[in-house]
Formats: sequence, C-alpha cells, structure tokens
Amino acid sequence: MNYRTDDQIAQKAQIKLCDRVASCELSNDYTLPDYQPEIRRVLKVSASVLPASKYVSGSRAELGGTVDYRLLYVASDGKLYSAPLVSEYELSVPFEADSRVELGEGITLIANTTADNVSARVSAPRKLCVKCRVSADVRAFGTVTLDELISGEADDQSIQRLCGECGSEYVSAGVGETKEYTADFDTTSDGIRVIESSAELLMTDAYIDSMGAKCKGELLIDLLVCNESTDEEPTHLKKVLPFEDTVELDGELDACVARGYVSDLKVNVEDGRILCVVSAFSEVTAHAKSNVRYTKDIYSTERFCEASYKEQTMSAPLYCASSNFSQSERIQLDEGQTAIGATAIGCYCVPSVDDCAYTDGKYVASGNCRYTVIAKKESEYFCFDQSVPFKYEFASGDEYSNAHIFVCPASATARIDKDLLSLDSELYVYAELSKEFSISTLSEARFGEVLDKKCGDMIVCYPTPEDTLWSISKRYSVPTVSLDGISDPEAKLDGVDYLIVNF
Repeated sequence: MNYRTDDQIAQKAQIKLCDRVASCELSNDYTLPDYQPEIRRVLKVSASVLPASKYVSGSRAELGGTVDYRLLYVASDGKLYSAPLVSEYELSVPFEADSRVELGEGITLIANTTADNVSARVSAPRKLCVKCRVSADVRAFGTVTLDELISGEADDQSIQRLCGECGSEYVSAGVGETKEYTADFDTTSDGIRVIESSAELLMTDAYIDSMGAKCKGELLIDLLVCNESTDEEPTHLKKVLPFEDTVELDGELDACVARGYVSDLKVNVEDGRILCVVSAFSEVTAHAKSNVRYTKDIYSTERFCEASYKEQTMSAPLYCASSNFSQSERIQLDEGQTAIGATAIGCYCVPSVDDCAYTDGKYVASGNCRYTVIAKKESEYFCFDQSVPFKYEFASGDEYSNAHIFVCPASATARIDKDLLSLDSELYVYAELSKEFSISTLSEARFGEVLDKKCGDMIVCYPTPEDTLWSISKRYSVPTVSLDGISDPEAKLDGVDYLIVNF
C-alpha cells in the first residue's frame, strides 16, 4: 500500500522544463496604398516584435504575434517617406514534459522575442518583399513535488530518513496594463510633414515592493520631420515622458528585471501642432531563492527496504537587474567613401550580444552594435552601415551556468565632419543569470520482509574511509542515534578506527 507519515517530506519546488532558442524565417509581399508615393530606393527597413501570445499545449510551447516593420525610402520626387508594414509569425517549441509537474499550479512561460536579418527588395514602384528572422529565447518552469512513493508495510517509528536542503530558484513573470500617453509638438509652419515616427519605452528601474514589481522608465518619442515649404534638411523632434507601473506577480520575490514595449503609436498633424498618442506597457521577470527540503535516503530498522533515486537538476539565482552604458566611437572614413562631406539625417542602432564571460569574478557582456546612418549629399539621400564592438562589465558574483542578456538602444546619433564619423548611443542591459546544480532525491521505497537481526546487544564495526554515520546505520538497520559521539549523519568516518553499534 502507499502511505504518508507525519515525518515524510513533501516539498514543492520549481524546475526548468525548457531553455532554448527557436526561430523562423518570414517572407512577405506588400503593396503600398495609392496615397503612398512610389518607391525609388529603399534606405532602411527596421523591425520590432511585441511579446508573443503564448501557451503550453502538451509538451510544446506555442508562440504567436506580429512583427511591425518601418520602411524608410526615397520616392520619385527625391524626398523621404515611410510606411508601416505588419507581418504575423508563429513558433512551436517542443520540450520534455516532466510527469510530476502539477498542471494545476500552472506553468511559467517566458519568451523574449527579437527580429533580425531584416531586408527588403523592391519588385515594382509600389511593391516590395520584406524578409526577416524571428527568434525567441524560450524558458518554461513548472512546479513539482519532491515526494516519496512508499509501498509495503513498515512501522512509522522504524523509518529512518536522511533529509537534505538546498536553495532553489523561483521564477515569476507578468505583463502590466497598457497605458496611453499623449505628447504635443508645436510647429511654426503649416508645411510640416512627419516623415517617420518612432517610440521606445526604456525601463530605468525595477524593484520588488509589497504590491509586486515596481517599474519606472522613460517613453522616448522621436519624429523625423521636414518642412515642405522650404528646402531645409529634415530634423528630429524628440520628447521624453516618464513611465511608471506596478505589475502583480505570484510568490515572495527578491529581484526583477523589466522591459518596456510600445504597442501603438498614432501621429496627427493639425492646427500648427503634432499630436502623438502612444500605448505602452511593461513586462517583468522576477526571481527569488527559496529553501527546498527533500528526502535523500530512507530505510527501516525492522524491515528489508529497497530504494530508488532520481537525479534532479535545480538552479539558484545569481543576478537579476538592468544597467546602462554609453558607447562613443570616432571613425576615420576611408578615402573615396560617399559619406565623406555628407550630412547625417538620422542614426539607428541595433545591438546584439554575442557572449557573456565570467572573468575574475565579474560578468562581462560583449557583442556588436550595428549603426545604420541616413545621410544626404548633393541632394541625394543614402544610407550606410557601421559595426562597432562593445564590451561591458555589469556586475560581480559567482560563476554562472545560464545567462539571458538583452541590450536595447535608448538613443543613437551620428555626425559627419568631413571624413570623421562620430557615433554616440546610450544602451540598456537587461540580465538574468543563474547557476545549475544537481541533487539526488529518493523517488521510491519498497518495504518487505521482517529483518532477521543477529542476536546480541552490540557489534564492533570497522568503517572504511568512505563510510558515514548514515551508511553504517543503514547497513546494520539501526537508528543513527545508536552510534555514540557522531552527530553529522553524512560526515565521512575517515580516521575512525571502530564504532560500537548498539542494537
């Protein structure tokens, strides 16, 4: 029969079910509406991905969402225009389901999705094909009970247990409510045209309080505008709005990291002003360390016992926070480059993390920033790319097993002074690091026949260097308290000549 005693350990713990990157290739054909000028040359196409809708189906994580493209191009009249384009994507991520996961407890699913390798090919004046790769860094966590399955007959008083304890990671995630913000830009001319609009939500601080995760950040609005009544170069209008939100999360948590997203941006030019309406929200991942107790081993002082064990991978949190750094580069342009003597109109930065190293007790993230510079020279618009490596030391701690690090640009500017290109950007690092370890837990114990113990009151035992108080007690089926002078059941008895075992 199966049964539980008052001393039996039944401790819940969160384990990782999935930690992998999945990707898919998108290719979509678009036709611009008639009110959009025809395309003469594409300068830039960028992509942003909102957090995916996600759910677990059996042993798979199903993700779906949209990619928002921003197309910047030169029309037949030689001027700059932009067009918003949208594509849908779906990802299916298989993972090995653990039969012990309690579905009633829910599965925490985290997916950080990005779009890269974006390209566009024009096939007709108003037709183009846009391609990109969507990648999702997917993690799934489930709750299990590190339980004992016991069968057979045994007196509760005869059962001896060796218990363990470890610090285990608990992960919680949540999305805040979408908030709407408005921003006004006064204009001095009726000829103002918005060429391109963008908005980014950068989280500058995130911490745990009694209400959940407190998020603070800045909503950055950037408009590229021109005056149709003059020949002046396009300029940027920028505003920064404060953002604050509280995201409710499950569990008692220690630290969190928050990322911001813009779900919608509407721009309207009217009555000498530009009105922007922005919808934004925050997404939070939080970590805590909880003590988990479990049974390592078991036996009976009265009955034969056969036990089986399971190796369980656990993780402990090391670091969960965000930070920021600046990158400034001065690059000498090669002789003959078109950019020499040009005027920089705009600059876009796409950072990517290639590695996180553990060096001298510190975490160092490294990667590249790809800058796309929009420039104008002799009435012609063009663009060029420049890749700049970065390395950033963001914290100190213990050596890690898993790292999830993302870098987002807060701002990027470019200046061209004859043959000198100056690139400046502010970058935010969002990092979550953990360390994996294994524990051996008792999975099943089967009690059988009554032991036929030797007659006598005691026996003299000569332990090996690898023996412990527990191994000796289990070998002779006696309570561990019967071995005098030894308190730690797992301490090796190396150097102990003999022990008196009392029956």
